[in-house]
Amino acid sequence: MAGCEGCQGLNYYPFHLGDYAAHTAHLEPMEDLAYRRMLDLYYRTEKALPKDVSAIARLIRMVDCAATVRDVLNEFFTLSDDGWHSKRADDELTEMKTKQEQQATKDEHEADRLRRFRARRAEMFDALRAVGVVPAWDVAMKELQRLFDANCNAPETRMGALSEMDSQRLSLPTPTPTPVEKKPTAAPWLTVPELVADGLSQTLSADWLAHRRTRKAKLTRLAWDGFKAEVSKAGWQLDDAIRKAISRNWTAFEAEWVKTAGFQAVAAVTVPSIAADKTAELLRADEEHRAEVARQRALRQQEKAA
Repeated sequence: MAGCEGCQGLNYYPFHLGDYAAHTAHLEPMEDLAYRRMLDLYYRTEKALPKDVSAIARLIRMVDCAATVRDVLNEFFTLSDDGWHSKRADDELTEMKTKQEQQATKDEHEADRLRRFRARRAEMFDALRAVGVVPAWDVAMKELQRLFDANCNAPETRMGALSEMDSQRLSLPTPTPTPVEKKPTAAPWLTVPELVADGLSQTLSADWLAHRRTRKAKLTRLAWDGFKAEVSKAGWQLDDAIRKAISRNWTAFEAEWVKTAGFQAVAAVTVPSIAADKTAELLRADEEHRAEVARQRALRQQEKAA
């Protein structure tokens, strides 16, 4: 950092606008220019300005203003054996040199720490490879230390007292894999052919599966068997029960539903169909059923709130 003839020193120095304005408000423009250029030269070379005023004027490119340069020197600088000094600039340079020395010491300590860190990693890698453990090249230091402690830094035992050659002959035990509990396989969806085989028509089979998929209700063999049992209990035909479930947007069928809603007598006389017009009795039964469902839902909500 030290300045010398023909070499460049600082390329930055603190410039306090308030301090400068307070001390130079009385200067003429050429005096202000001379002072600024002399400060720049002082910080750039990091040493006192030459004793010769003419030499200073030439260095700051103001040869024709030597008298102005002399006036500024006499006001803001002090002549010493080695040249013109600025107390403020000398203080700033001393502080910067101190900071640079401190930073250099800090950088040296950090470099030394990194060297020791890398040397320690290399030692642990070599020790682990010697016992057959090969960590990943980018393993974290904490994990590397754990592996080293577990494999190379354990308390000495009878096994650890063996010679190095005998230890190398020992084979590492094969680890027993931890049994993984398999999750039960979900029951498969029934297919159209399976529903047709149970007596349902081809069209209704496809409609029923599509309806349940829309409602996200999987049709398994267990669910289908339960559906058929309720249809048989209600005394309905399977096709009629499917049509009713689709028209009512049901995914299941309960014998009690149709008995409570008054559908039993209608099923014995007519065939419920999606396309058939509903009679006044069916409309009334539907409304009663909806009211019953709403009442039960309200009761459940009250129980949960309690």
